[in-house]
Amino acid sequence: MIQNKLFSIDVFEKHETELQAQLSIIPDAEILKGHFPGQPVVPGVCQLQIIKELLEMNFGKKLMMFHSPMVKFLTMMAPPHAHQIQCNIQCSWNEAEELQVSATLLQDELIFLKFKGAFKIIE
Repeated sequence: MIQNKLFSIDVFEKHETELQAQLSIIPDAEILKGHFPGQPVVPGVCQLQIIKELLEMNFGKKLMMFHSPMVKFLTMMAPPHAHQIQCNIQCSWNEAEELQVSATLLQDELIFLKFKGAFKIIE
């Protein structure tokens, strides 16, 4: 779990099939010290983990991504310039109890990540 280690949640809003969160990247996070020293970049795997953790928080279930037909890293998320992040997630459960997800991480008009994929409940 990287919440409170790499990011904190400032605002979390739930709608029927949409989640929206305002996040703050913690500029002196241990993860950033090694990726890369003097010029930190939030690793792509951490960006995906942010989406997963927000989904788990919303549904109260442990999830595992099992399918991702689209993962596009469009711009580097580089603190301190990238510090207030918006996460928009559209999601719905299908008949096989798989969570279909479309998500974007951005700051203002600058898009860092576009994701489409599916998660399964694990326990």
